[in-house]
Amino acid sequence: MFDLLDDARAASEEAETWRGGSLNEKGSGEGRALIGSFGQILKERDVVDTSSNPEKRQSSGFVDIEVEEICRRITVQPPYFAFKRLRENTLGEIYGEFIVEQPLGSETGPVTAAEIGRHLAILGSCAAAQIDHHLTYYLATHASYIRLREPLIKTHGELLQANARVVRFNHRSLEVDSYVSDGAPFARLTVRYQCLRESLFNRMFEGFRHHPIAVPEASPYVRPVPLSFDTPSATRLVAHSRQLSVNEFAGHFPNYPAWPVAILASCSLRVVGRLIEHRLGRSASYDVLTAELVAHKLIGAATAVSFVATYVSESPIDHRFNVNCDVIADGVVVAEVLTSVRVAN
Repeated sequence: MFDLLDDARAASEEAETWRGGSLNEKGSGEGRALIGSFGQILKERDVVDTSSNPEKRQSSGFVDIEVEEICRRITVQPPYFAFKRLRENTLGEIYGEFIVEQPLGSETGPVTAAEIGRHLAILGSCAAAQIDHHLTYYLATHASYIRLREPLIKTHGELLQANARVVRFNHRSLEVDSYVSDGAPFARLTVRYQCLRESLFNRMFEGFRHHPIAVPEASPYVRPVPLSFDTPSATRLVAHSRQLSVNEFAGHFPNYPAWPVAILASCSLRVVGRLIEHRLGRSASYDVLTAELVAHKLIGAATAVSFVATYVSESPIDHRFNVNCDVIADGVVVAEVLTSVRVAN
């Protein structure tokens, strides 16, 4: 286990990164081939052996994970955390199931790319929390999504499977590889995170602090964030969120409510889809083939956000559109989403 680097230098460095600097190198956005076996897990730290924990029970070669405890460690709670059961195998891979709840909009298939990102990013932090039991904020800073094949399940609201494994992990950063399945993997997400222990996060984001928020009876994630759209041009469309209640993002960092990166991605993809429809002159459904997200800054839940989608290129042969979207808060680009989507009709 690594000790927290909690001196003034480390705190200043982390704060500068999240308040104004760039967190990541931009990836290529190109998918990697799916490998049949996950192989050996690579870590830059010692692994905590949980096999002898008497509080866990064995089930078909897997160890059940206590969901309430894992939520405490990753500082994410229901309803944003939507896994009812988690299991871990002997290689440290985490498995879970979730029921699709976010609306599809114009995307095809049983689940949106952004909702896949939401659940897989959470599962990745769960995998890390099985290694390091300290309460830690796992801030997703870079995500690469690729659709591997057309899903077999077609209807919305179905139960899907997910699994994640840690690729690299040290006291400040984490990389996780994860998949969503309907019996076999149909999409892959690779996520990089910045890891902040509780005391450092509390100092950096003291301005986000809010009194405890009651868990809502119904999940707010079953409805899309309201957006207003400006008049589009041929290559550009801007949309705006209003100032939202902190209850809109219930469960995402209790006492420090913030926009989830996956919800920023969800809004971005809706604007991308609307711009494509404008260019086509008709309504259209689409598949997200690849998406690359870079998050530069954490933003509070009550912050109004703008989404600026810009047309890049298209391929008439396979009906593919490349569209980027900048996420802007308080006049600053806080995230970027690069997408490649295929119009399905």
